[in-house]
Amino acid sequence: MVLRHKIAKLARDFYDENGFLDKTEEFDGDGTLEEDEALPHIAFTALRYDGSVMCTVGNWGEKKDSLVTNYACREPRQVGSTMKPVATSGLGIESNHIHWGSVYRNLPLEHIKDDQGNAWPFNYGRVSGKGEAYNIYYYLQQSFNTVPAQLCDELTPNAVFKFCTENLGMKLDEADEDYSPLALGSLTYGITLQNLVNAYIPYGAHGIYNEAHIISKIEDANGQIIVDNINGRNTHQAVSDETAWVMNRLIKNVVDNGTGTNAKLWNKAVIGKTGTTENWYDLAFVGMTRDFASAVTIGYKSNHPDVTLSGLNSASLWTKIIGEYANTQFPDTGVDFDPVETVITAQMCSATGMIANSYCPRGGTGYWKSTYAPYC
Repeated sequence: MVLRHKIAKLARDFYDENGFLDKTEEFDGDGTLEEDEALPHIAFTALRYDGSVMCTVGNWGEKKDSLVTNYACREPRQVGSTMKPVATSGLGIESNHIHWGSVYRNLPLEHIKDDQGNAWPFNYGRVSGKGEAYNIYYYLQQSFNTVPAQLCDELTPNAVFKFCTENLGMKLDEADEDYSPLALGSLTYGITLQNLVNAYIPYGAHGIYNEAHIISKIEDANGQIIVDNINGRNTHQAVSDETAWVMNRLIKNVVDNGTGTNAKLWNKAVIGKTGTTENWYDLAFVGMTRDFASAVTIGYKSNHPDVTLSGLNSASLWTKIIGEYANTQFPDTGVDFDPVETVITAQMCSATGMIANSYCPRGGTGYWKSTYAPYC
């Protein structure tokens, strides 16, 4: 309840600072948009790694009716690039198709064209890849679009779709078995914020997926168990513990050095990923500490050329909502996640992306599964 009121206050301050409240009056006055269309929603959810729900806030402001729209757990939204770690990159690491330093060219797919006949996809800002060579960690760090498309092509949309839905429990539509939804997160209908956070849980829990739940257990008057989400919940090994740790470090790098730097905390390591739709109608950020996984989404009920979220930062919004709590409420747990000892931590050769030998130019620390750790 306290967090819900905090989000409501943050949302009103946020909307006021960014001119959304003034814009609402403008739209309401000329009839261009209704108030609920001119004001963006905001939602937040947090899950423990056992799948139990810590907090869920479906929108900002006062709840005036029953069964209203809930953007945290009932209403699907577009999630943008938060899809990349739980789709192409995740399957690529799990299947040993790629590793931390795999080198790819920044190029679109020539056999897929957009409406203007250009090779697809563009990177952010409609910038076309020119064939520059970068490592996998850097593509995820900067949220390029070209390499996730290449990975989807190499792995096949069918395999990526199965990985998302069967391994990570994502409730995707059948039409999402395609390049744009799986590589860039341009989903047919979207998914709920809770379902998105749930898909990330294995990367903070040694690869174990636990289905999100509010009820722990229900017994009848005779003590017979009707519902048991403690011992009988939907739990499975979604990815190997080594895959989980490499992905954990990859999305930690996003926060340390990439698009998620506004989510850094002083007392806890944060791993996570930003997401933005093409026209800035929806923003999302998934942020995780060793104590829990959470996410925020902000977006519009419908698309309109006069309303965008351009210039806003979802990682910064996440930090305003939950940063202080994450920093201060878990003093007895460690700062960072517990490592998987079998994963090889080593210097990367900046020329090849493989594990460096004594003669290699150094390209920083990388993480390799023991089953796929090529030495230069």
